This record gives sequence, structure tokens and C-alpha cells, in this order.
Amino acid sequence: MKLLLTDKNNEHKAEVLVESFEDNLVQGIIVSHTFDKNLIQKITEFEELVNSFVIGELLDEITDQLDAYNWQVTGKNWVVCNLQVFNKKDISFRIKQPNNNVLSTTDLIAELQFLNTEQGGRKNPVTSGYRPHIEFEEYPEYLTSGQQTYIGQQTVAPGETVLAEISILSKDYFTNRLYENMKFEFYEGKHKIGSGKVLEIVNVRLKMK
Repeated sequence: MKLLLTDKNNEHKAEVLVESFEDNLVQGIIVSHTFDKNLIQKITEFEELVNSFVIGELLDEITDQLDAYNWQVTGKNWVVCNLQVFNKKDISFRIKQPNNNVLSTTDLIAELQFLNTEQGGRKNPVTSGYRPHIEFEEYPEYLTSGQQTYIGQQTVAPGETVLAEISILSKDYFTNRLYENMKFEFYEGKHKIGSGKVLEIVNVRLKMK
């Protein structure tokens, strides 16, 4: 499947060959594009920060600049957010409906404890929809992406504890493998951002029998 992304002014386009599309996360390859020098520079800066394991305000700033183009999927009633491009061709992004509801399903409810800045955590808060990598305690060999939707609040500061709905990417791998009180850690790149504990398995096919 191919998707065509266009910015709000219809000046920049990217034809994306989709390799995976689960929940609201799309991952694929850019097969053609019309990007100007400024956009290519932003993509290059993003890639350099990620490769240098830089997190926090600098990376958030570039991500916000990429999303400021207000990308949409041509022929679909979808809004694009969290757009990331690596190696000038590998792309990932999430899609939203026009009412800004993220197209994802809740797999589990968890208690999250964010590290504070002095412990190596983030320097700035995160907002609902944040999707770090997750490492469950019994499966350190397999990282997955986990979108966090916070319960009763929109943002979470470093050092804060919060309840959240979690939607994981690799549902097939974790079928019948998760259980209540299971612990996990979440990361940005190689940087640990916090830890969590599963309180409830909402997606019954993930629950250990």
C-alpha cells in the first residue's frame, strides 16, 4: 500500500510505501518526495540528534517543526502527527481523526513513574500520546513502542507518577505473555525515562493464560 502525504500548503509531498500499519502507527519508506532545502535540513537535524542519542528539548523542538507543516494523507480523512524521518527515507508517523482522537486501542492500564532530570530523565514534560519504547521485565530482548494516554491529566512532568492507558505496537509477539503487576521500563533511544507496573490487561488476547 502507498500513501501520499502533503503539507497544508500543498508545497511538499512524500509518496510512502507502507511496510507496517498497526493501530495508528504507520511505518514505511519514502519512495519519492518534493522537499525544499529547509525541510531537508530539519530532517537532517532530527536524524543527527537521534543518532547522537540526544533527547529532551532539542529533539522535541525539531519534532514540533516537522509537525508544523500540518501533514495530511491525500484521499484519506487523516491528520498526521509525530512524523519522523531517518536516513532521508525511513519514515514513521501516527494518524488522527479530524476530531483529534488518536486511532489506537488500549491494551493495558499501568502506573508510570517518570525519572526526574537529576536521575537522567527528561528535562521537560510530556503530553498524552507520548510513545517511548517499552521493555517488559521478562522480555528484555524485545523492545516495542507503547503509546501513553494519561488518565485525568494531559501532561506529565519529570519525577511524576501517573496512571495511563497503554497501546503497544507488537501485539502479536506479546499474545498470552502479559500479566497484572508485571513491571517494565520505558526509554527514548538508550536513555531510560521511567518505569511502570501493569495494573490491568484490557486486551484479553495479551493476557497470560
